[in-house]
Amino acid sequence: MNDQMAKIEIAAAAIEKLNELHSRFAQRLASQTDVPRFLGSLKIDGAEIHARCLGIELRVIRRPIVRGGSFCAIEYSFYTRHKEADFAVFRMYLQRNSVLSRDAAAKTTFCDSDNQYAAESVLLAVALALMDSPLFAPEIDD
Repeated sequence: MNDQMAKIEIAAAAIEKLNELHSRFAQRLASQTDVPRFLGSLKIDGAEIHARCLGIELRVIRRPIVRGGSFCAIEYSFYTRHKEADFAVFRMYLQRNSVLSRDAAAKTTFCDSDNQYAAESVLLAVALALMDSPLFAPEIDD
């Protein structure tokens, strides 16, 4: 029982650190107001992030994730509605070392979350994912 309690205590502390990392990241995004208008916008509402990109409104859902038995990153999923269902357009991961990646294992990083252009980098990645998504694909491909 004590081993289980210790494991949960370690997990709770890791989640707390990830939440602090998210707060710093959200503050950084909120401070970046010089993003090119054509890329869209990120709105920070407390701990929540909302995005608008290429005319599409996206909800951003975040959650801590476990890899190798320990909490290692925060996953951000950018959702919109498509054909009466929620559709995940893009996912990114805020790693413990403050790097943003396209995959949970951080094999494909694209920006440091403390970068002065983090908001621009995120919106660019979302825009490219949107363009490759079913949202902009023809219903019938000739």
